[in-house]
Amino acid sequence: MHDEKQRIASIMNHPAAKGREELARHLALGTDMPAEQAIGMLQTAPVGAAPRAAIPPVAERSADAAIAGALSVQSVPGAPGAQAGDHASMWRKAVAKASAPVIEQRKQLGLE
Repeated sequence: MHDEKQRIASIMNHPAAKGREELARHLALGTDMPAEQAIGMLQTAPVGAAPRAAIPPVAERSADAAIAGALSVQSVPGAPGAQAGDHASMWRKAVAKASAPVIEQRKQLGLE
């Protein structure tokens, strides 16, 4: 326990964390990364870098990937009126439903 507190303090209080507080907090509290490695990441990150700014929300990434795959799939033979758009809509709904619990947890943790 003491080692973990020391790791967190080392990351959060390092001079490289100045201007990168959100990233430092994420590395310290949201990962098990050794302090030396986390500090190295802080030193290379631009000042003001926010870890989630460049990363779209989970649901958005998942839906985009699923839709891209669905749009490349041909209609199922024998399914009357089935088209790629139908697949995209189906994937959007499925991904949204499957992602909902994860998104809710991330919101509660302040990550979304």
